[in-house]
Amino acid sequence: MDKEWQKSAQRAKEAAKANKLNFFLVGVQGVDMINLREIASPQTQPKSLNGLKFPEFFHWLAENLNTVSNSKPGATISILPITESAKDKD
Repeated sequence: MDKEWQKSAQRAKEAAKANKLNFFLVGVQGVDMINLREIASPQTQPKSLNGLKFPEFFHWLAENLNTVSNSKPGATISILPITESAKDKD
């Protein structure tokens, strides 16, 4: 059962590579960033939520979802940069 998440992660990466899926990963305090990096696609590395600023994060997410949902199928869109509520962790 421990390897099931790795199979699912590989399927998600393949779907993203084929432009059938777009996803990003956000971890909270105590997250194992090594495992998140295994799941993430090379284009969208995981972010670590800065503290517990969920309202700011979900505001950013809602703005981007609105942009995507109002776009025409196949159109190239620009996603707003992630706000201070999330930051890269190396």
